[in-house]
Amino acid sequence: MTTASLEVNGKLESEIIGTIADLLRRRGIDPACRFLAVAVNGSVIKRSDWEHARLEPGDAVEIVAPRQGG
Repeated sequence: MTTASLEVNGKLESEIIGTIADLLRRRGIDPACRFLAVAVNGSVIKRSDWEHARLEPGDAVEIVAPRQGG
């Protein structure tokens, strides 16, 4: 596995490079969670592609997950 810098929700982080689904699982987010969206470099990625969409060093990832409360 390769570790590289990714920007995740606006923060530069060192991450193991893998797929979008891998990134979500490492962050404790279930990829099957409802109302979850992911964009890479400004493009929304379809949920059906998350298992195969490989991240590259320097990618900017936005994860929008539901939160409780209002």
